[in-house]
Amino acid sequence: MERLGQGIGQQIVVENRVQVLFQSAREVAELARVGRTRALAVTVTDRAPAFPEVPILREAGVDIVSNGWFGIVVNANTPEPILERLHRETIAVLAEPELAARLSAAGSVPRASASNADFARFMTEEAARWRPMVQASGASGD
Repeated sequence: MERLGQGIGQQIVVENRVQVLFQSAREVAELARVGRTRALAVTVTDRAPAFPEVPILREAGVDIVSNGWFGIVVNANTPEPILERLHRETIAVLAEPELAARLSAAGSVPRASASNADFARFMTEEAARWRPMVQASGASGD
């Protein structure tokens, strides 16, 4: 089987061993573009720029929102001036047109938190939002 950089999830869909897969846009974008898979919906709050023709789940009446995200974290004892510089440099890198174009083509919407405190608050809220589902699933971080 031709591999287009897909992982096991994409492989089992292409091989028709499962009918549906929840996966990041970045992971399935190329397979969808070449017709090996079909994107049915995205789980974000607005249509994805990389897939403007693909509806969000809420448009289909399914109230699920799951935004993938990445962040930079450091040791809690990192001095404030270093944290501030890291935040400034991250914003500068995300603003570079070439990186923004590559991320967008992969289905991502690059953006930085307004401040380090905003990002810390976001991570706390995300943990609280997903904790009941993780606990209900029986999953463990151990």
